[in-house]
Amino acid sequence: MRTRRSRMSAALLLILAALGVVYGDIGTSPLYAVNQIFLGGSGALVPIRADVLGSISLIFWALAIIVSLKYLVFVVLADHEGHGGVFALLGILEEHKKKIIVAVLLVVLLLSAGLLLGEGVMTPAISVLAAVEGLAVANPAVSPYLVLIASIVLTILFAFQYKGTHRLGIVFGPIMVAWFVAIALIGVGQIIAHPDILWALNPLYGIELLTKLSLRGLFYLFTGIVLSISGVEALYADLGHFGKTPLRHAWLWFVYPALLLSYFGQGAFLLGVGKTGLAGVLSVFYATVPAVFLYPMIALATLATVVASQALISGAYSLIAEAIALNYLPRFKVIHTNRDHEGQIYVPAVNWFLYIGAVVLVITFGSSTALASAYGFAIAGVMLTTTLAMAAVAILWWRWPLWRGIAVFGIFTLIDLVFLLTTSLKFMDGGWVPVAIGGGLFILMISWHWGRQVIAGALEHHESDRTMRSLIDLKKRLTVGEGMVADERGRFVEADRAVIFLIPQSVDALDDEIPIIVRAYMRRNGAIPKHVVLLHIDRVRTAYVRKGHYRVVPFGANIWSVSGRFGFMEDINLHAVIAALINDIPVLKHNRFLLEAGTEEIHFSPTLSWWNRLRLRLFRLLQRLATPTYRYFGIESSTSLSTTTFHIYVDDRIATIRLPELDLV
Repeated sequence: MRTRRSRMSAALLLILAALGVVYGDIGTSPLYAVNQIFLGGSGALVPIRADVLGSISLIFWALAIIVSLKYLVFVVLADHEGHGGVFALLGILEEHKKKIIVAVLLVVLLLSAGLLLGEGVMTPAISVLAAVEGLAVANPAVSPYLVLIASIVLTILFAFQYKGTHRLGIVFGPIMVAWFVAIALIGVGQIIAHPDILWALNPLYGIELLTKLSLRGLFYLFTGIVLSISGVEALYADLGHFGKTPLRHAWLWFVYPALLLSYFGQGAFLLGVGKTGLAGVLSVFYATVPAVFLYPMIALATLATVVASQALISGAYSLIAEAIALNYLPRFKVIHTNRDHEGQIYVPAVNWFLYIGAVVLVITFGSSTALASAYGFAIAGVMLTTTLAMAAVAILWWRWPLWRGIAVFGIFTLIDLVFLLTTSLKFMDGGWVPVAIGGGLFILMISWHWGRQVIAGALEHHESDRTMRSLIDLKKRLTVGEGMVADERGRFVEADRAVIFLIPQSVDALDDEIPIIVRAYMRRNGAIPKHVVLLHIDRVRTAYVRKGHYRVVPFGANIWSVSGRFGFMEDINLHAVIAALINDIPVLKHNRFLLEAGTEEIHFSPTLSWWNRLRLRLFRLLQRLATPTYRYFGIESSTSLSTTTFHIYVDDRIATIRLPELDLV
């Protein structure tokens, strides 16, 4: 019974955290979505009965079709080892052999990833600006200091990200619970006063509105509708943080009903005021709030819009972690913040990139209204790419018949295209911001992935018939020759030292190839250490490895191969690893050993094209920014650390590794 209660408590806490982390953005959309439709400008709709019922009906069905059906029924099923987001889709598709389809979707999904990161930069800026602008409503004297106050709030928000999404969700969750309860109650009051708004449940009102509006009116209408689903991609991007079930429960039993009641409440208000009743109204949402509760709602809305930024911040962490795992970005430090959920992470480099970008946007644009033009374009772009990729997943992975995949996701594609075309009209008013960020990230990702493929190809094509068996034979010859062998090809010695080589793949059998780092070391020095330890570190997808951390394979001739397994919550420190191996490898007791790590150095062939030269220069820059393997494993530069460099020569046809000439090895 106690175990069952603890499980229920854990599930409720996850749902509460999801309310704070995932649903903040879409949860605050009632503040501005209806405003865009009826107060957006010269092309806005007039609040007559047909227009009100039609627009609220379209918002209702947009939430039902896109969020409840598309994302929470279909998209969240396409997880890659528990993770969601555009890279999860890419990871799924890369497991199939339809190379042409994957190649096309690769470009689309990488651009989508860039747009999502751009949205992650913009959401905190817009949310915090909207929050502090609420303060200016209460006290106009604050207006000159809005940018400064917004920057301070952003600093505090990003400074506490290291606490982890679980802890932040527990703090933000109660705020969003209060917000959803408040907007639902306000909506109920308006619906009771004007129950005719419930006719908006009939989709015919929405269809009728679409058929009668001019092209200009349709643009305003669809811009408002896309704002009502802003933040929907956070459902999928944050899948690894919370899992499918908490996200579904939080939406279906709490967020969705509250949003519907709020939107229908605003529609009911519009039915009550009639055609000329919006004169002097600055916000449809605040106009529905009873006067006695106006200031408390401003305060609550201010908190809720700050919370809204968390959804995209958490999604950006997941996005970058997936990119690193799929080798589209160099390794950055990733901190796991919850021992029970692998997906809850904190990425310092991404955190401060988002912070700097958000502050720059706040200073540059100065108001949430100026930034809002870019918001819908990023949302629509990411939704469209997700739909296209999901069609491929359904056909290739779920084995759907072609007609079913086209029928289901063709409808979603058509809806997303309409959103994208309408929001693209605001491109020059700020829509270029996520495109610029997305384009920059796209270039970095394809350059890094291409560079790693070049190195992998060089390693794969490096011909070698040298196996661990031949290495042991060499050691035996050195023993017979009292530490030296020589012939017409050269002289080779055994150095009285112990060296631990960090290798990317484990070595378990005599027929396995000698790791290239060992061969490069031997050729460079003309010697082999008397004691050789080949160390491979592997991450597993559990929090902690309680037993069987290490597998030690003694090859004889003072050669050992070690495979270490560590959970995602465990900090790997090679000094501690070595101390744990002392009983299996006695030579380590003397603490007189060297650590040898490998690095790559890229060289241009004189015939290399200018385009590939440019890509290689960018790749080398990213190499310098990446966290080195030894530092990732807790070793800083010291006298006991040495690196062996692989010289890789690249032309337009092939990349080759050149080792120092020494035929003995």
